[in-house]
Amino acid sequence: MIYLERALFIVGDQNDGKSSQIRDTFRDQRFHNNGQSRIGDNGRLPTWTGLSNDRWLHIRLTSPHEYGEGFERFIEKIDSIEDKATGKYRWNFLSALQTNAYGNMLNSEEVVIRFNKIYRPERSEIALIHTGHSGKIRSPAEIDRISKSCKLHNIQFRMIDARIDNGLSLADFFDFT
Repeated sequence: MIYLERALFIVGDQNDGKSSQIRDTFRDQRFHNNGQSRIGDNGRLPTWTGLSNDRWLHIRLTSPHEYGEGFERFIEKIDSIEDKATGKYRWNFLSALQTNAYGNMLNSEEVVIRFNKIYRPERSEIALIHTGHSGKIRSPAEIDRISKSCKLHNIQFRMIDARIDNGLSLADFFDFT
């Protein structure tokens, strides 16, 4: 059994810049990328990256909403990483989610609430993109809905502006040793 320490969800609409924010966390030197935000072959992120000798980060760059997945399939994919997690007892999770329900997938806060019930991380957070990289501003009603749900379910909440690089601040969520 693997142990989930922390889960961070970057939440926004399609094309708001969720994956760019996740990629920019790799500018943090602790992510073993020499401060570069675009890594791997053709800029692809690895599925796992080490945070320390015994702490690992599993990355889900694309929102399950964009893959057309339902919640059950999202969880099945996460569960399948246990087979690949040999020797990675303490792990963390970083994923993109879309704000609102779409297709078979729930809205972002319901995904995180259910995720937390299954995996019971020590801490989870929604980083909501309030201004997308194109300058589109999130509606106050969405911000209110998500922030209230986070407060009610003990989920940390912050808002980020995707027009700027928040990578180092987001990476700090995983720095608690």
